Parts: sequence; C-alpha cells; structure tokens
Amino acid sequence: MASKRKSTQIDGQNAPKKRQRIGTSMKGYTWERFVEELKGDKAQPAIIKLFSNPSILGHSFMKQDQKAKGEIDPEIITKLTSTLLSSHPHLIKTLKIAQKDLLTVLAEDQIWDDPFEEPKVTPWREAGIMSNCYIAVILQTCQMLKMDWKTVESLCGHLANLEEDVLMDLESKIFAMESGYIRMILKLFQSIISIRIKESSGYIKPLVRQAIKFVKILNEANKRYRGPLQLEDFYNQTASDGSIDLNKHYFIWVCTMEEPKKWLNQFTLCSYPFLLDTRAKKKIIEYDAFITQSRYFEQSVRLSYFSMIPPNPYLVLCVRRSHILEDSVLQLTSRKVDLKKTMRVVFYGEEGVDAGGVTKEFFHLIIKELLNPDRGLFIWDETHKCHWFPRKRVSSRWEYSVAGAIIGLAIYNRVVLDVRFPYAMYAHLLGYKQTLSDLRKSFPETYKGLHTLLTMHEDVKNLGLTFEVTTTGIGEDSKDIPLIPGGENIVVTSENRKRYVEIYADWVLNKSVEASVIAFRKGFYDVCGEMGETKASVFRLLAPQELQRLICGSETIDFANLEPSVRYVGFDTLTSNATGKREQKESGSADVHPVIKNFWKLYGTLTYIQKKKLLAFITGSDRIPIGGVKDLNMVIQSGGENVLNLPSAHTCFHTLILPNYKTYELLKTKLFIAIEHSQGFGLQ
Repeated sequence: MASKRKSTQIDGQNAPKKRQRIGTSMKGYTWERFVEELKGDKAQPAIIKLFSNPSILGHSFMKQDQKAKGEIDPEIITKLTSTLLSSHPHLIKTLKIAQKDLLTVLAEDQIWDDPFEEPKVTPWREAGIMSNCYIAVILQTCQMLKMDWKTVESLCGHLANLEEDVLMDLESKIFAMESGYIRMILKLFQSIISIRIKESSGYIKPLVRQAIKFVKILNEANKRYRGPLQLEDFYNQTASDGSIDLNKHYFIWVCTMEEPKKWLNQFTLCSYPFLLDTRAKKKIIEYDAFITQSRYFEQSVRLSYFSMIPPNPYLVLCVRRSHILEDSVLQLTSRKVDLKKTMRVVFYGEEGVDAGGVTKEFFHLIIKELLNPDRGLFIWDETHKCHWFPRKRVSSRWEYSVAGAIIGLAIYNRVVLDVRFPYAMYAHLLGYKQTLSDLRKSFPETYKGLHTLLTMHEDVKNLGLTFEVTTTGIGEDSKDIPLIPGGENIVVTSENRKRYVEIYADWVLNKSVEASVIAFRKGFYDVCGEMGETKASVFRLLAPQELQRLICGSETIDFANLEPSVRYVGFDTLTSNATGKREQKESGSADVHPVIKNFWKLYGTLTYIQKKKLLAFITGSDRIPIGGVKDLNMVIQSGGENVLNLPSAHTCFHTLILPNYKTYELLKTKLFIAIEHSQGFGLQ
C-alpha cells in the first residue's frame, strides 16, 4: 500500500504543480496529428505530452484492422522514430527524457490528482494500455543510434517482472506483428546482452540478467504462438564464443539443480540454454564427459589396490571385422561398468594403434551393421529418407539397448556418425512425447495426408476409413491393428476425424514403437547418464535438433573453407602461422610448394562424393564436427622423396602424408588409388 505524499510548504513559485489526472478519456494521437504538432514550437511539448503519458500513448497510433482493435501499430511507431532521427534529431533528447518519465509512471501503482489528497487507483492501469506503451518504447529503442543505458536498464527491469495479464497481452501483440518487427525486438535484447558481457569481461551484470529473462519470455512465447523465430535466432554469439567460462556456469547449474536451497539465487547461463549454440553445448558435454571419465579412472585405480589387477582407464573392445556387431554386443553387455570410460578399439590382425582413428573406423562399420535391413533393427523409410523402428518387433529388446549404447558411446568419444534418423528419434532420447504438430518434422508426407483429411470439404465418411491401421512386420503379411478398442467398427467421419488424426499420429510416433524406444533410450543413458538419475543431466541443455547435430555433425560440408584451414609440415618452401594460413619464408623461396599446388589443383576437380572419400581417408570419417571443417585442424605433411609410396594418413590426428610427387598426373594416380582402395589400416 502506498503511503500518503507528505505536505509541503507552498511559497508561491516553489509550490508543486498540480499533476494532471491521467484518465482513460484522453484522446490518443494519430499519425497526421503528430506530424502537424511537429511543426514550429509545438514539437517539444507534443513529444513530452505523448511519450510520457501512458494513457495518451496507450490509445495512440492504433491499427485500423478491426481484428487488431486496441493494438498499437508498429509501422507507425517505427516511421515516427525514423522521422525524428532524420528530420528532427534535436528532439531525440526530448524523446529519451519522455521515455524515462513514462517508465517511471508505469512503475507506480497509484497516482494523485492533487499532492495533498489521498492516493487514488489509476484508471489506466489495464494490460492493453500498458503493453502498448512498452511496445512503443521497445520499438523506439530498437532504432536509436546510441542506447540510453539508464532507459534500457529501466525497460529491462520492467519487462523481466511484468504482471501476468500485462505480459500475456504484450506477448500476443508482439507475435501478431510481422516477422521483421519480432526479429528486430529480439536483436535489440541480444545486443544488450552482448555489449554488456563484452564490457564486463564475461561477468553477468543485473541488466544482462534481466535482458536474458525477457529473451526467455520471447523464446517461450515463440513456441506457444508458433512464431517465425528459429532455434538459431536465439543463439547469442558472445555468450557462446568463449567470452564466458561456461564450465563454471555448468558447475553452478548442477549444484542448483541438485541442492536448490543451498544455491538459491545463483545465476547460470545453463538455466537459459537457448542462448548457447550447439558448439558451446558440445564443449559443455565434453567437459561433463571428461569429469565422468576421470572419476571412473580414479575408481579403477582404487579398486586395483584390492584386486591386485593393474588399472585400465579405457573401455577396450577387441573385435573382428567380419563379426563386428556380435563381438561388440558380447563385450558391451558384459562390461556395463566400463561404458563411461574412454574407448579404445583393437581390430584382430591389424597393426593400427588407436589414438582416435581406429575408434572412428569402428563406429563407421558398426553403424552400417546396425542399420543393415537384413538385421531388422531398423527399416529404411524411402519416402522420408530416414531409418526408423519397425512398427512390429519380435526380437529381444536388448538389441535396441546395445544400439542406443553405441550412439551414446559415439557422443562420449567425440565421434560423429553417418545416420539418418527422424526428428522424433532425438526428441524421444530427450524425453519429449511427440504430438501431431511434431509429425510434420519427422514424417512430413504422413502429416500432409492427415492435414488433408482434416481440411477436406467432402464427406469424410465416403473414404471408408475406420479407427485402425495396417502394418506389416518383417517377413510377415500385413495386419490391421485397431487404434482404440473396437476401432475396426468405428467409421471416421467429419465429426470425429480430428480425434482419429490425433490418435493416428500418436500411434505412429509413440505407441507403435514404444518398447523399442524405451530400450534404445535406456542403452543411450547407460553411457550418457540417465535423465532421471540426476535432475542436472547435461542433455537437458539440448533441443532435439541440437542432439541431432551433436550425433551427426554438420549436415553440409563447407569444402570451400578447407584449404584456408589446413596446416603444413615438412615442406621446405612453406611455413604456416597460428591460423593455418600459408606464408612465404623470409628466405624468399617460392610461395607454394609444387606438391601442395598440385594437390589443391586436383582437389578443385573432385566431385562432392570424391571429396567425402578423401575426407574419410584423412580423418576416418566422412562427417565433420559441428563447427565445420576448420575444427578438423587438418594437416598435410611431407612424405619425403620416395614417390613409389602411396599417400597415407594418420586418421587420429587428421594428417595426410603426401610424398613429393614430381608431376600432377603422378599425384592424381597415387591419391586416387589410396582413397578408392583403402579400408581399415592397410590397402585391400
């Protein structure tokens, strides 16, 4: 409850002016009226009157559309601010003063007609008027060439603590705007966050925290209103690029999740994961994996004291290429305690020492076996170009548990996989229940058919559909399965078609594959840490699309950026700087070694498929990390003068060994033999 304003001695000139009552009867401005008052000496009083008075501003510049009755028109606000900036720049200072006064008034719960009277509840404090005022200030601030940080701080403080009715009205009006305005608003608050983080050397000040809270509001509203903003639009590069110690923020987040009372009011960016791009989250996951692997190594050392067996910090798999899946299943199911250790692979009969490259080769081969249609674990959906669970399975669930564990091991050991799973797979791994709206992301053609059923004008009954679905098991005849009890006798009509579509989508995404999903997910979290094991599972930071990128790497390979990122070793005429850029030696030797020149000339003639084969030859995988080819840290090393040798590679270190071939044709012949006929750690 507000206290009375204290009486003051009135002595003529120092007597307080009687404040004008801000009532709902005041008439708002139109664009034409504002332009007229900008002329002559009316301009400054007009700006003060309009932009410091919530009742006037809240009723001004309304949209003419009857459907948008009561909404302020963002086009007029932006046009108005542009006019002031271009034709009346001397009035910008007046506008900023008016904004401060407006925010001060909006923060007051009560206002007085007379300084000596009892306070009265303001009649204008309704959600629609207040939200219009906030929209006006936000859009004006978006266009300011230089931010007034006091106004920005006040604005962020208001927006982060709005009453529920005002917030809901503000959200609905923002997401009723054209996408350009929505993006402009988000960009403003992203700029506030970035600028202040840079100025404070990574420290998250209260202003930044308030701005982040409003970006969270936008993020959640974008999902509810199915807005135009994408996952990537919410990424803040300053927060993601290393300016902030994210490992420290992750540690605080884990503590706040596990002991909330002890760590009350501790701020951490991990509570706002939408700000962090996939590359930043990948680093956090790698940090979490490092901590876990270190803990299990220490545990194995302690146990060795009692067992007298030397500690082994690794999960070592010894497999035959011809029986890679069978050997892996046998060893993984019998050594669950070792799954969280760093992985090493040995192929029987091969000399490769695993420093990472052999492990990549292992995952490449075992994924091919898991996805082999003859094994029946997954089926290939030709329409949607992805692998998915069969609708009916008769084999043991442990097979899916092993498959999930292998996916988890790949993440845990920083290996990207060439898999094609639908969005639903990654959503299930993160614990999201799929609905009709998610069907479009996973199986768009199926969604399209159901959407057509929902929107068709003809009588649906004539289609002869019932509440059942036809499915075919592997090696079996087709079979009709009721979607609900007695569904084979319930005809789909125009009245019940919505229910049919929802049940059908639920069957496709959830019920038909439920047992397989549960087993697959269990195997995944046997390695990565069960979501229910602690509240602070690192995978809670990810969205399904981000988990997909983490598992599969970048969808497109930017081969054009490979050459500038390569480092060179052992070529007399070349040196390289810290960024990998080729530089001429001080001795004045030639700019490019002939072998390097011929290599890039040949590279430019390769097809996309040939470039992927070359990439697999050098790195052990034809996939690249999330950050692109620059994160490969590829090296080309001189192989000496023995031109009879073929090119070779240290896949563990992404290094191509290239002998000093004298001609372009010889280089081409030798390199093609190497990349076309290599498998494992020797020629086949």
